[in-house]
Amino acid sequence: MDTITLLKLYSDDLAAAIERLSDETRTAKEQQDSCQKPPPYACDGAQAAKAAVLSANAKINALVCGPTQFLQHLANQTEILACLRWLGEFQILACIPLVGSVLIEDVANLTNVPETHLSRIIRLTSTAGFLEEPEPGHVSHTPLSASFFFSPSLLDAAMFLSECVAPAALQMTKVTHEFGDSGRFNETAYTLALPVAKPFHTMRSGAPKLNRQWCAYLQYAGGLPNCDDVNSILKQLSWHNIGSMPDTHIVEVNAPSVSTSVTRCLVELHPTLQLTLQLADLGPQSSQDIGSKDLDSQVTISRRTPGARQTATDAAVYILHLPLTSPSSVLSELLVHLEVLRERRGIMLIWTARMLPEPGTLTDPELEATARSRDLALLHTTPLFVASTKGHLEVVKVLLENGASTATANITGVAPLHVAARLGHLEMIKLLLVEGAAIEAVDDNGRSPQVEASRRGHVEVAELLYKKRADIEAASKKKGGRELVPYREYQFVTTRVVGISSAAAGW
Repeated sequence: MDTITLLKLYSDDLAAAIERLSDETRTAKEQQDSCQKPPPYACDGAQAAKAAVLSANAKINALVCGPTQFLQHLANQTEILACLRWLGEFQILACIPLVGSVLIEDVANLTNVPETHLSRIIRLTSTAGFLEEPEPGHVSHTPLSASFFFSPSLLDAAMFLSECVAPAALQMTKVTHEFGDSGRFNETAYTLALPVAKPFHTMRSGAPKLNRQWCAYLQYAGGLPNCDDVNSILKQLSWHNIGSMPDTHIVEVNAPSVSTSVTRCLVELHPTLQLTLQLADLGPQSSQDIGSKDLDSQVTISRRTPGARQTATDAAVYILHLPLTSPSSVLSELLVHLEVLRERRGIMLIWTARMLPEPGTLTDPELEATARSRDLALLHTTPLFVASTKGHLEVVKVLLENGASTATANITGVAPLHVAARLGHLEMIKLLLVEGAAIEAVDDNGRSPQVEASRRGHVEVAELLYKKRADIEAASKKKGGRELVPYREYQFVTTRVVGISSAAAGW
């Protein structure tokens, strides 16, 4: 369809979404005025309507926005992000009353910042609905800025975005030049952008503030599913069928709290279900109340350290919230529950983590943008990819037995077989080949697994790939002859590897 036709279509969608949001808001207000208790998931309709408004608006913007508007918007967002960091650093939001306004001069004197600088920042952020200047020289909160005061986690997310994510993102060019598609955890854009000597996940383990900001970023800006999203999806399953079976129960693992748990919602919808709620025990700082005052008697509440042995081994369903820690911690938690899954056939394991969608499968451009942004920020490492990187053979076996794909690649086209070949994991290579890994696959740099083994000096791996009929010319046909020729300067490319196909290599 042409642009005008699409614009009219999206405009109709926007109008319908606004009308739906108006109806949902009016219904919620009527229930509030009459003191009626809203039914479970009553807010689902309003949230869906808001999402529809944002989606239609994003589609319209994409149609009418030209290159100049695109760059102007990018410049505005960059400066607004810097302003949020500035406001957070000097604790400006806490000095503005929630009701009424205050002189900008008084706020500047209280926080010891230049008044003119503060005024300029307020006038920019107000264009995005964050703070406002109701009259010259005064500042007051808006609903948006007040939410950052009431919920410090929102400000944590903004600080992490400005201090870590944005600087690391700007190092993507440099990290490609220096490290290529390295799988090492200390060769990342994060280690280049910030003056640190340790990988990011190692740094987080000893820095409570950094860890808190990271978790907030994932929750609010990184697109991780919140409790409302998870509950809205899980409520659609046929839980009454499970509840009708004798001696069956459901276990929710690593729930962040009682109040936000899936268990609480399931109890409201299906009072006959038998449930176990395992709160994540994160050590001395963990402060969740494990008492069952707020839940019915059919719910058992306990604590469990992520990665520890799963003692509830007779459940019909496990709802697993993966920990927001290092990849190795995620793998450890997966291994624990996949072992239970392997021993007891016929049970269900539900992960609440978001997955990267296939290109073109999302109709909402806002969701697509969030997913792709998270993909770059996290480098899209699947459990199988990480296990191949770390050489966890047993973990890879369990993942493959339970449906993990050997074809899953990261953003540069590097698949698990590439990583295992690069790091010389011979037994891992054998396992991946048996499971159907494509030995002729090439990454975005035109490198096959055989080339990765050759350039790193892993002779046994290179010979194994050759004996398994690795097509050493696959990348040459696809990427214009970029196989062994570019790697003559690598001293680890031995004559045994060169002898495999010296004619094809051009040596």
